[in-house]
Parts: sequence; structure tokens; C-alpha cells
Amino acid sequence: MMVIICTDGRANTDLGNLEDISEEYAYQSSKLYYSNLGDLALQHSVVVSVVTIEGTNCRLPELGQLADKTGGKVNIVHPLQLANEFQSIIEEEIIATNAKLKVLLPQTMYFLYEGNNDSVLERTFGSITADTALSTEFNIHKSKIKEVLRYSQLPIQLHFTYTLPDGRSRWRIISQRRPVTNDCTAALESIDLSVLQNHSVQFCAHLAMEGLVNEARNVALELKELIDLVMKHQKYEAYSVVYEDWENSMAPIYDDLPEYMKDKTSKKTGQENNIEGQVVKTFSDDMAKMIFHMKRYFSKTKY
Repeated sequence: MMVIICTDGRANTDLGNLEDISEEYAYQSSKLYYSNLGDLALQHSVVVSVVTIEGTNCRLPELGQLADKTGGKVNIVHPLQLANEFQSIIEEEIIATNAKLKVLLPQTMYFLYEGNNDSVLERTFGSITADTALSTEFNIHKSKIKEVLRYSQLPIQLHFTYTLPDGRSRWRIISQRRPVTNDCTAALESIDLSVLQNHSVQFCAHLAMEGLVNEARNVALELKELIDLVMKHQKYEAYSVVYEDWENSMAPIYDDLPEYMKDKTSKKTGQENNIEGQVVKTFSDDMAKMIFHMKRYFSKTKY
């Protein structure tokens, strides 16, 4: 099932009220309401898209959670373009729903920025299209590095369950053994640059929407340094246009978000230590739209 929410202003009723978010308890209550509503839609395989009107303030940072959780779209459009936007949403082919993914790493490793040091990652998706892509980052526990380097390969396993449009359920298990090396040249030569660029956009947007602005920018700069190193090593000079397109996609993290946060912090003298925790609350609809679009970013360009 597909639901399109079209609104020209903030919710102003008691349930999910976003009209006045100055009181923190009221804001958190409304934010939780939309989060729970997104979870409910996920449980029933409902894809929710959110469309708002140019020139209005609808609090997309909170309302957009519904689309973000269920695999729908978030956009701001001119009133005369509503019909085209609805058509675009309806025509997007959903190839699977109720998709769930579990990734298992060796105990010597853990996933970054997941709020724990677990070697197991679980994700639930509302819907899957041909352009759906997921990436994450993982690392080796510092105390286990020497142990890992004693092996030539490490096992990684994925469990993927989903429901096809005709109602049939599917379950795939993918097991691989990935080579281990401390040779920088070998590592650089094995990197798929298109995958790394897709990951950098999506992952940094994920951190930003969680309110981890500094982390998002730091990770973005680290990944840019790695991408530049790969391009130099593998001589990708002929792909300068593709590189520029990727850099433009990262502009909100490199440029827009730091300037936005700098402006917000300067207006809250003496509260610099609190602005990071309240960052999503300060997002405008335009900023939220950019970040939601980045979370769905997928470039089919291959090097």
C-alpha cells in the first residue's frame, strides 16, 4: 500500500502537534509520535511519501521520518507541480516490501556509529526499488588487530528477507570470506570507487539526521581523503565529471550544514554545548529535504 501526505503547514492539533515546539517535552512527544507512526507503517508494509508546498514551514525533519522509515520520498514542490510530483511517486516501481537485513561480522569486529560495539547489524526497510542501496562502516577492535592479521580471510554473512509484490516471501543468505591485508597498495586496488562514493553520501546524511553534525563532517572529510587517494592511485583522471557530481552531492555536508550550524550557534550565545544535541530541531524544511534526499542517494555510474 502507498500513502502520499501532502501538506501546506505544520500539524496544529494535540496529536503530533508541531505548531509550537519551544517546549522540549512537547517537541519530543510529537517527534516520538511520528517515529512510532513510521514503525506502524513498516509493520503493515505501507510506503509513505511526504510532499510539502514551497514557501511553507511544515517541519519536515519530523514529518519526513514517515517517508524515511518506510522507503518513501520527501519533497518540497511548487503548487503547480503537485500533479507531476504525485505521478513521479506513483510510477516508482516497488520490487519488494517488508525487507529486513542482518549482517554478521566476526567477533573481532564491530559496526561504527550504531550506538554499540556489536558485530551484528539489523535493519528494516519499508520498500525496495531498483535504486535502493545500503552501506555501513565497520572496524576492528584495537585489541584484536594482531589476531585478525594472523588470518588470510575473514567471514561475513548477510541474511536478507523480503516480500515480493505478489505476496510471496523470500529469504536469502549470502556468505563470503573477504581477504585480509596490511598492504596499502593491495587495499586501494580492491576498492570499488562507485560503492565508496554512494556510501559517503548516504552514511554522512544518516549521521547528520541523527544530530551528529560534527561526526558527519569528519567522516565526510575522511572518506573524501580516501576517495582522492584511490583516484590518484588508480589513475581515474578521465572521470573528473563523475567526481564533480559526487562532490556536488556532498555539498550539504561539506558546506551548507557547517555554515547553517555556525549561524544557529551564533544566535544562541552561551548555548554552544547544547546546539549539537538540538540540531535536528533547528533544521529548516529545505535543510531536512536535502539530507533526506542524500539518504536515498544512489549513483549508477560505474568507473
